[in-house]
Amino acid sequence: MKKIILTLALIAAASFGASAQHLAVKTNTLGWLTTTPNLGVEIGMGQFMTLDVDGAYNPFRFKDEKRIEGWAIQPELRYWFDYKYSGQFIGLNGQHMDYDAGLNKYNYLGNMYGVGISYGFAFPMSPRWRLELNIGAGWTRWNCKVSDRYYNFTRNDAVEGVIIYDPIVNKDIFGITRLGVTFTYLIF
Repeated sequence: MKKIILTLALIAAASFGASAQHLAVKTNTLGWLTTTPNLGVEIGMGQFMTLDVDGAYNPFRFKDEKRIEGWAIQPELRYWFDYKYSGQFIGLNGQHMDYDAGLNKYNYLGNMYGVGISYGFAFPMSPRWRLELNIGAGWTRWNCKVSDRYYNFTRNDAVEGVIIYDPIVNKDIFGITRLGVTFTYLIF
């Protein structure tokens, strides 16, 4: 979480030195629906370019030792066809996520990183508020350790309370890398 805050602060501080800049804060409602609080900043970089950096943090534990914990950051460089923060845009994005998820009978511990391209549209709702829809596709690399600690103690070397991980599983996936229904507020 400290890395996300530091990255967002550095990007925001760097944006104040240029003229004709805009700064916006945003949140993706789809993230909140999946119990993942998120917040982002978008910085104007001229008339048609912006840099969007979204961060998410999920600290939740549920009953029966189920949990989805982790953090993610997703920067995106955007080109707006009409004017920044309004109308259509295309973007080039990257992502990184660290996670620890206890689901069903397995625990997954690892990280993910990747790149993608996106397309979106921002609808002005007022002079300061925007509703943004976007979708992106690309490549992600998942590095994951898997354990059967939570519900399956049939292995000879499994001891209750000790996590025994299988070797790291690396998987490359081509598919959706970004999906958003985002509310944006222009600060200045």
